[in-house]
Amino acid sequence: MTSNDQHTIDEYLLNRLDATERQSFEQSLANDETLRKELEEHQQLIAAMGLIGDVQMKERVKRIHQAELGRGAKQPNQANLWKWVVAVIILSVASLGIWLMVRPKAQTPPQLYASYYKPYDLNFGSRNTDASQILAEAGNLYKAGKFAEALPLFEQTLSIAPSDSKARLAMGICQLELKQYDQALTQFSALIEAKDPLFGEQALWYSAMTKLQQGSTTEAKTLLVKMLTDYQTGVFYKDATQLLSDLSN
Repeated sequence: MTSNDQHTIDEYLLNRLDATERQSFEQSLANDETLRKELEEHQQLIAAMGLIGDVQMKERVKRIHQAELGRGAKQPNQANLWKWVVAVIILSVASLGIWLMVRPKAQTPPQLYASYYKPYDLNFGSRNTDASQILAEAGNLYKAGKFAEALPLFEQTLSIAPSDSKARLAMGICQLELKQYDQALTQFSALIEAKDPLFGEQALWYSAMTKLQQGSTTEAKTLLVKMLTDYQTGVFYKDATQLLSDLSN
């Protein structure tokens, strides 16, 4: 078979022949068994290329084949060339199918939240001031997971000492635990905007967690990028890097 015949087969299968050319080719098919067989093989090739969504794959495989010849591979005869090409394409499709079956499935935002979230471990000392005593009591409840009971005590602490960033962070986490998302974001945002030196990074992380819980993955990613930019040696850097990767899958 000549290269012109191969080109005509390709053009026929891709519906690129005009009416006269198509009629002439179909007459040749009716009288030439070898041509019909080559047409069938080319149809397999086009079908395989369609499965992987790239009608240029044949040219890619031909380039691979030429490279193999350059490394000393034996030149196949013309009748076997397209069999070899089809086999390569079908193998590629099979490999793609296997990969699609075994690749890890992307996790949903709630699943990612469950994987990454836990309340921040805060230490609450006891000093001889009203605010500190209330904060210590709130801290004991916080550590015990009694967030609903701790919340009003953190609010009371902030009414006495509005600049207490530890109480504000803890209050936001309590509100997040209690699904009071907007209120939680208000507390975290105050720390972020103030560029709090103690808990600015934590505020960004828990803001991202809140957005994740709300299903706002784009906003969560924006917060994570900011956190990774501003706090390159932070305590959440590794988790934030991995979470950002998970969200991008």
